[in-house]
Amino acid sequence: MTEPKGPPPSKHHYVPVFYLKGFTADGRRDTQVYVLDLKTRRQWSTKPENAACEKGYNTVGMKDGGDPESWEKAMASLEGVLAPVLARTIENQSLPEGEDFDLLLNLIALMVLYSPSLRTFSQRMADDMVRQAAQDIVATPEAYERLVRKVRAEDKEMPIFPYEGMKKFLQNGCDFDVNLGPNSNYHLGTMAHLSKFLVPYLAERHWSLVVATADAPDLICSDNVVSISPIAGSCSTGELGFAAKETFLFFPLNRRMAMVGSYEGFTLPNPMKASTVALVNSSTARHADRFLFSPSPDFVWRDANNEIRDAAYLLANLPRS
Repeated sequence: MTEPKGPPPSKHHYVPVFYLKGFTADGRRDTQVYVLDLKTRRQWSTKPENAACEKGYNTVGMKDGGDPESWEKAMASLEGVLAPVLARTIENQSLPEGEDFDLLLNLIALMVLYSPSLRTFSQRMADDMVRQAAQDIVATPEAYERLVRKVRAEDKEMPIFPYEGMKKFLQNGCDFDVNLGPNSNYHLGTMAHLSKFLVPYLAERHWSLVVATADAPDLICSDNVVSISPIAGSCSTGELGFAAKETFLFFPLNRRMAMVGSYEGFTLPNPMKASTVALVNSSTARHADRFLFSPSPDFVWRDANNEIRDAAYLLANLPRS
């Protein structure tokens, strides 16, 4: 067995600790946050630093001895700029203006682009592109012959399969996934590309900040922090994307307040009572990739019939793996 080269990958957070600590009971990073695993139907508590993380999530494949932790270090520096903006917004209970507001929108974008859901989407795109390329290779005998000539020019020893056999394999019996390797280069490239389009969409929305009443239950967050829901009475029947009109975009800031954005200038009742908190939490839960995070084992949300439910009801009605 060969020894692995280099140090093992570090633990990287896809939900930053400075954000996740806002969903503990007292907003401290050394206080427990409750984690609900929608896949295994289990719930436990842990410190924010041990939640929403994965080994090597931002590890970069480098050549010539480059630092594979370079992206993670850059993100740590960026979080050092964004964390104080979030803290000031929470402390003031009002949205900032100017540069701080721009930074807050960039924080929202970062949460979207860092999410495991985007990684899944990125992987699916890679799979689809390779499958389509494979289909194009055997679309006609002429197309396949051009590829064969190119391969033979580069490597005369490369074995070549007959056209009909390759066509049958690729079109009828081929179901494969793309192995993107042990690092995150492809995903991080997708993230960097999409960031140029996402922030302008966020900036077009009208934003407000809503705060829960003292007797209202807490907000939750997930591993896919930002969620989109149709505005009540909406006539829209399309996809709930970031450019979709007549939608709310919810970004919980901590367990007691959230940002709400819409193109039409609609917002939620402020301060939020239990029914509104349940509305936001249900959107958060629907968009979660796998994990929900909350200050206590229980929280409120709305089911498909608009009934307010608790965490136990959610656990009892999750589909079994």
